Amino acid sequence: MVDPTSSEINKNVQEIKYTNEEIGKGQATIEQSKVAATAEKLGSFFKMPEKNINQGRKTQAFYVSDDEFYDLLRDYAGQMGLLTKEFDQSDEIAQEVAMAFGTTIKDLNNRRQEQLMNLEKRVQNFGGLYLHGNIYIKKTSDIPLDTILRHEILHALVSRDNDKNGFQNVEGRNHFLNEGVIQTLELAERYNLSPFEMLNQIHEGKINTPYKRQIEVVLLALGATEHSDNPMTYQEVAKHLLEGDATLFKLNLLSRGATDFRGKITELFIKEFGI
Repeated sequence: MVDPTSSEINKNVQEIKYTNEEIGKGQATIEQSKVAATAEKLGSFFKMPEKNINQGRKTQAFYVSDDEFYDLLRDYAGQMGLLTKEFDQSDEIAQEVAMAFGTTIKDLNNRRQEQLMNLEKRVQNFGGLYLHGNIYIKKTSDIPLDTILRHEILHALVSRDNDKNGFQNVEGRNHFLNEGVIQTLELAERYNLSPFEMLNQIHEGKINTPYKRQIEVVLLALGATEHSDNPMTYQEVAKHLLEGDATLFKLNLLSRGATDFRGKITELFIKEFGI
């Protein structure tokens, strides 16, 4: 459910549009005023604290080539524990540890190379990345530029110390929950629809979005709360993101769903995002 004051906010904050034509101008960065205005618009809609809105305003956004984006994505994957560490074949201690786990340094390094090859194949599926306080946007992405930028600015707005971001911690735990919820909020501010209204438009193909499966599960759970005495608003979801406690969010969201829906939706939610 969208807060009734959202229409007033939309009237007072300038709508910022981005087009992929900007990329062809050869500029290295997106104009800071656009980033700041978008951060203001999103932060105000979700009633975020001023310090978080300021954090979003100051974030810089850079266009990068495919190769540069791959390097950044590789660093991110390593940081999130999604890449096997590379080991020196001559490291005797590492060899002993590997043997204790029933493997070898050679096998571990081969696994890393396979992971890197898979990452390189998947790089085309990504459009942007928020890393170490900056936004990086791949020049050749097929995803609309405004969708990428708004999504990554939301990451900037809910980022905390030591690269903790929303529900996702530095080890990458709750990554897909975090991405699904952030993109749900991007759509919520853009379309100003209730969860079930937005879910229907996604199913009808009227709304195209990254993280579609994750968003559908989040919207189902949010929609179920609208049929209870205690619906959860998008602003409350944003507050949970800022606090960063994924377990508390899951418990709060799922416990507030209407009784008729609660069991099935809880099952779907846990299947998608874990306990």
